[in-house]
Amino acid sequence: MSKSKLPLLALLVSVLSAELPFRFILADTTPTGGSPDISPREHGTVTLTGAHIFGVEVGKAAVDVAFIDNVFTIDGPVVIPVSGGELSVDAFTVTNPFFPGREVTADFEAADIDMTPILAANWGVEMAGALSGGYDSLEIEEGTLSGTGGMIMDIAGGEVAVTNLWGAEVFSSRRRIGMDIAFEDISLEKITEPTDVGRVSGVVSGSLTDLIIAYGEPQRFVFDVRTVEKRGIPRRVSVDFVDNISILGSGTDIFTEALNKGVNRFVGEYRYSEMGVHLELEGAYFTVSGTVVDGGTEYFIKRSGPFGINVVNRNPNNSIRFKDMMSRLKRMQVESKEDIVIEK
Repeated sequence: MSKSKLPLLALLVSVLSAELPFRFILADTTPTGGSPDISPREHGTVTLTGAHIFGVEVGKAAVDVAFIDNVFTIDGPVVIPVSGGELSVDAFTVTNPFFPGREVTADFEAADIDMTPILAANWGVEMAGALSGGYDSLEIEEGTLSGTGGMIMDIAGGEVAVTNLWGAEVFSSRRRIGMDIAFEDISLEKITEPTDVGRVSGVVSGSLTDLIIAYGEPQRFVFDVRTVEKRGIPRRVSVDFVDNISILGSGTDIFTEALNKGVNRFVGEYRYSEMGVHLELEGAYFTVSGTVVDGGTEYFIKRSGPFGINVVNRNPNNSIRFKDMMSRLKRMQVESKEDIVIEK
């Protein structure tokens, strides 16, 4: 019999009772005739009265299940209360669950699931968000994940949409997971307030496309973000945020000292008219550029009026090693200090 590792879950179940039928034949493959026909009387019931999974509260639910001829099924539809919302499962089947060649099919929909505890537990960010959406055809066959559908999270005054989910060798250590992410009308003030990146106001839209994750790290993506015009919403940026943009682009945070000289030491925030960043990862190298271009000059941040601030990218075609970018994100000094210019 083949060996298989099951994932460890952060799981706390308060009350669980089960009445489950078994006609259990453990074989390396599904019987020749395919998945067995399972009548309603062959389903048992698992009753859950409370659970916490990855910090998310799961409410009371009774699920009709069966495990027969090496096939596990959930007989839908079943509605499970999850974190203030609900998860509706119309169908769920796992064939050969204890073997590397296991196959999965699922049809489910989420509605208004509160993401606040997930963001706090997994990313340490105190931010409200609600998840909705679903997949009417999510399949894993021969280690390949594919699906029709997507998920949308309402967060920071806008929304984030995840589409084009796929995977390869998903049950092995070599697994690759891919997706596209688009975000619209995100409040910079709300998204940065719980973090240490500095104060910034405005609204942005953008995308994270061709994202591929392998061995727990991104292998490829193209990230674009740019401010959008919203009446009544100011555009201001703090010195701390300027430093962080400078670290991202050049690896140095020497600009706090420059901005704190003379009369500038009394100014905690600067006005800007536009802001945009293009960040691309391909293999072991990043490229970083500003998306605001005026008169042949490339800007990360372009000022508004005489008292604003410009953050200029002098090296639009720079290439940065992955390990150096990770260092920059940790606020370490690396390489050139001449690629970014601050203009007041």
